Amino acid sequence: MTGLLTVNTGGEFLEKHSNVCYVREKDGTYTPRKDGVIIKNNFGADIFRSRGQYYEGRTGILVGGANALDYIQRDSEGKAEKYAKNVKSFEEQYGLTPRYTQPEIMKSDVFPRDDRKILAPALYHKGKCRFTRVYDENGITLYTMDKNSIESPAYFTACKGYMIGIGYDKENVIEYLSQPNFDLYDEIVKRYEASIQYPGR
Repeated sequence: MTGLLTVNTGGEFLEKHSNVCYVREKDGTYTPRKDGVIIKNNFGADIFRSRGQYYEGRTGILVGGANALDYIQRDSEGKAEKYAKNVKSFEEQYGLTPRYTQPEIMKSDVFPRDDRKILAPALYHKGKCRFTRVYDENGITLYTMDKNSIESPAYFTACKGYMIGIGYDKENVIEYLSQPNFDLYDEIVKRYEASIQYPGR
């Protein structure tokens, strides 16, 4: 089957596009959707899902709800030309979204990454956990664990690729890590070597 997008533009398919999905609002503006997920289909259409709805990617027009993709695929079997004409009509009426008119704009430009957030392994936790940086001064960086919902969260710091919980009082934690010639890894090793002498602990 001829690629639908090639058909719908009469052979002038704008292959280069950004990875941002845009929804066309009623006032004609386009809103980028961070949760936009491109839906692969067997007829080459640019369709994405966002907030439970399906949209046509070139124009940002709403296609329908949860059952829309099934309907489109059923309707398009053997009718790719008809569907292509509909999309072409949308383009002529509404124009193309910035996904195609501004292909150089990437998700990282529209939705900058929050550099306060990291994903890292932590002792006594299965798998990696999400942390948010809450303090970064004088060479000391502290994090709190995102899923920790208690009123006084533990403060963590990175050490050899792991997040290590230091304590619950921020000032005390900072003072502890600020000791002259203090090395957290050396301290961990010393405590481990001391603890293996008492297996019952």
